[in-house]
Amino acid sequence: MFTGIIRHVGEVRGLVSASGGGRLTIDVGPLARGLSLGDSIAVSGACLTAAEINGSVVQFDVIAETLHRTTLGEFRIGRKVNLERALTLGQGLDGHLVQGHVDGKAHLKAARRAAGQCTLEFTAGRELTDLM
Repeated sequence: MFTGIIRHVGEVRGLVSASGGGRLTIDVGPLARGLSLGDSIAVSGACLTAAEINGSVVQFDVIAETLHRTTLGEFRIGRKVNLERALTLGQGLDGHLVQGHVDGKAHLKAARRAAGQCTLEFTAGRELTDLM
């Protein structure tokens, strides 16, 4: 589970495609402290599992279905990504509970800025809007 609150902005270091998915490499910065293999990190909203850790650089195995249903397959080296470690028992909830399990992609239709705010309008297929 996650709060949905971004804790760090990381950087994509690599994305290697393979049959059935790929391997995503991200510099997660200070979020690597105390991270163990098998721990979860939300990467731009999608829950991924640490498969390899080398300092602050973490590799994640990503299956084809995840690449299809999220924007992870569109990532390129150097892209900035929003990151959050999974909640632990006893940790404060600064946002709300989210699972990080993504059901699909919406498309940005419009972005309007006014009075220090930004309003985003999205379109999505029926398979997603029925879940909202």
